[in-house]
Amino acid sequence: MPFVVSPPEPPATFDARVMINFSSLSYDCIAEDCYAFCIENSAPWDSLAWNTLTSNGISLSGNKQIARRCHFKNVDFAISVTGDSCLVEYCKVENFAGDGLRGLGDYDVFQYNFISGCYAVNVNHDDGFQSWSVGPSGVGTDTVRGMIIRGNTIISYLDSAQPLRGHVQGIGCFDGFCKDWLIENNVVFTDTWHGISLYGAIDCRILNNTVLDENFTTPGPPWIGVFAHKNGTPSRGCIIRNNLATAFNLTGSTSDHNIQIKNSDSAYKAFFVDYTKSNFHLKSSSPAIDSGSADVAPSLDLESIARPQGKQIDIGAYEYNPTSAIQTFQFRSSQELKNLGSKDLTTGLKNRVVYSLAGKKCPNNKIYTSGIVITSHNGRITKTLISSRRN
Repeated sequence: MPFVVSPPEPPATFDARVMINFSSLSYDCIAEDCYAFCIENSAPWDSLAWNTLTSNGISLSGNKQIARRCHFKNVDFAISVTGDSCLVEYCKVENFAGDGLRGLGDYDVFQYNFISGCYAVNVNHDDGFQSWSVGPSGVGTDTVRGMIIRGNTIISYLDSAQPLRGHVQGIGCFDGFCKDWLIENNVVFTDTWHGISLYGAIDCRILNNTVLDENFTTPGPPWIGVFAHKNGTPSRGCIIRNNLATAFNLTGSTSDHNIQIKNSDSAYKAFFVDYTKSNFHLKSSSPAIDSGSADVAPSLDLESIARPQGKQIDIGAYEYNPTSAIQTFQFRSSQELKNLGSKDLTTGLKNRVVYSLAGKKCPNNKIYTSGIVITSHNGRITKTLISSRRN
């Protein structure tokens, strides 16, 4: 059942360090459709409030645990996983002071999550996703195995006027080793150096990611990087392919069919529909279209569009698909959406029309009635009426 976890507002004191905690003694537990927050509106908060009034969102310490379609808002560290074979999918992290996602277990899967709103309020180096190994001799003395990081969107900030704006690092394992990782179809839009960085990588694949600079100033531009372990052991056996990024810094890797995009407004406009609104779909004239390799490439893109749509695989997280463009209408209430009935408003339009009702959730791509598809993306329900002209 969906539930909400929050302290009283405004919180005078809040002692719980983790709002949802599955201990290491538990297994096969599921947190689904939860909303956990420390305060609904953090605008009045200064650094002291962020450091004293926030708690962490959820901790999955046991094996085979799931966090699905959960929303964590105004928290410290949002989602932390130390158990093995855990799944974190379709979650939203909105405003955080620590890390958005942490994964330290073996064979964990983090997929289709949305991370945004980094707040710089202490000395922590904030990460969209961070991992490290821990062995008998401490941090960086073991191996994290089989991690899958797929289809996540990590954006430093959605509002350039955000107070206490931080520099979030994208996806990183800074104290490997990391072995047999798959990092594919992610979007990282940040203003620091680390877009995707692996230190001590063995037989990892980094495929079809889009890594871009949010503001064209230092720090940055962000790179996709594979580096030696901090003890000097070289990375080896990695494949870096079909990525679109502002920089690459690679050792111990097979690297091909990548595009290094110039870090400028004009270059971004040549590739994407509207990067200023975080729309990184490829425009019809994008140089990334049909420029990739099918070898070990993902069969679907970030939005589950089949690859390829054209002659070849496209480069980056999104496969160009002219029918995937969406025109959205936001409704104020469920009654407004209900009043629409089965009327098809796609007449005269080439693309889908989406009716969106914020705050609702449901399974992706579930067909409820003929011609009507309900989808959920980043915690929003959409009702899609499909024109008969679409395939």
